[in-house]
Amino acid sequence: SLSEEEQRQLLLDRLIVGMCVEAWEQRGIPVRRLVGGIEAGFEVVEELCRFESLSETEMRAEYVAVGLPGAAVELRRAEMLDRLRSVLIWGSLQPAELRKECYKHGVSPLGDPADLAHRIAERRWA
Repeated sequence: SLSEEEQRQLLLDRLIVGMCVEAWEQRGIPVRRLVGGIEAGFEVVEELCRFESLSETEMRAEYVAVGLPGAAVELRRAEMLDRLRSVLIWGSLQPAELRKECYKHGVSPLGDPADLAHRIAERRWA
């Protein structure tokens, strides 16, 4: 049985996690749909923060390194960030959620889940 202090700490931890999930969902990060839930949410948020901190030149390099379609030199920073964000989230989704995204974007959900996010990107931005 938990002591009163342990119960209080557990409730506080749950409250903090709930607040994080709510804040991330409001930012468009579908934490409840990610493989790994809250832990995956932390990783996605961390990576998004890294993307946001990149200079425009660094972001162009990241865009090319990720292999996204479209000429990075023609895109504004905000557009590159939006695309990197989308692919990051698609690649972190639970398989059933990723299939929903495939259907939404007219992409076959068959095949390696690791490739599906890039296939959606190709469909949307090529």
